[in-house]
Amino acid sequence: MTIRRINVTPDVPSSIQTVELGGVEYRLELEWRGRLESWYASLYEGEVEEQPIRRYARVVPQQPLFNKRLPVERGLFFVDGPLEDYTRYDLGDKVTILWISASP
Repeated sequence: MTIRRINVTPDVPSSIQTVELGGVEYRLELEWRGRLESWYASLYEGEVEEQPIRRYARVVPQQPLFNKRLPVERGLFFVDGPLEDYTRYDLGDKVTILWISASP
């Protein structure tokens, strides 16, 4: 099993980054919603203009990031961190997004 930390920057309220998982490039979009005081994530295969795999999943510590089964094989996104409320700037430090892969 391999655990990979996804690098994120809470300094900007909305960002998109490319992550390669199992030889396939995905786009991970993170968006802070101030009124709801929470981060939300969307996942795309290919370009962001394409149909998302999953959209607006709330980032909740100690939970899988995308609770529905994803076509991303042999792995799982997981949010690590304490169960208490977090602030925008806790993402990437106190609250982290992990990719847990079954393959080495």
